[in-house]
Order: sequence, then structure tokens, then C-alpha cells
Amino acid sequence: SGKEITYLGNGRWGGWSGLHQPAGASEDAFNFRSPDKALLVNLVYGANFDEQSENSYIGIEVKIAGVSVFLGRGEMTNQSGQFLSFPYNLGPFLIPKRSTVQIIVTSSDAAVDQYVMLNGEEI
Repeated sequence: SGKEITYLGNGRWGGWSGLHQPAGASEDAFNFRSPDKALLVNLVYGANFDEQSENSYIGIEVKIAGVSVFLGRGEMTNQSGQFLSFPYNLGPFLIPKRSTVQIIVTSSDAAVDQYVMLNGEEI
């Protein structure tokens, strides 16, 4: 786990961010420079919703070359764990070659574990 992606062979790349608890703030799940070829990437975002308190939010943002290309937020609306309009999978999407990629998770609740998994293929 870590903030980089790993070359897996045969033009495939992947990574797991490890668990993050942003504790009322934001932190990088990934922060890397893409390889010398463009990548077609799938992203899975997960969170331990059982740990989230009422009226708190979690979120994920994807930035490529410093530009926000995706922003998702989910809010706990009541104690039964109801969420409204929140994506868990993103992709496939294109990451240009030699681009900085930053994937940020955020939470208003200190106890929520979050993670991001990436897998991509050179194109």
C-alpha cells in the first residue's frame, strides 16, 4: 500500500492506498506521476460506513495535472446509515502520460476508514 502505483507487468499498473482516516480533513490516498504511456484506469473507493456518525460526510476527489476531474461526496443522513447519490466505482477513465495524479479522500468524521484501489492498463 502507499501513494504510488506499481507496475505489474504486461502493461498493467495497480495500487492500494492503504486505510485512511482523514479525521475532519483531507489527505492523499494517491499522489504519483503516470508512466510514459497513457493509462486506462478503474478506481474503487470504499469506506467503513458503520463508523460514520449522523450528518457527517465522506468524499473523494481526483485531480490530474492539478485540475479536479472528479469530485464525489456522500452524507450520512440518519443513524440507519442511509446515503444519497454516492458513487463507489469510477472508470474507466484516461490518465495522460507523464501526468501528476492526486486522489484525495476527505471526511468530517474522525473514525471513518477509507481506501482507494486502482488498476490500469497502458494504451
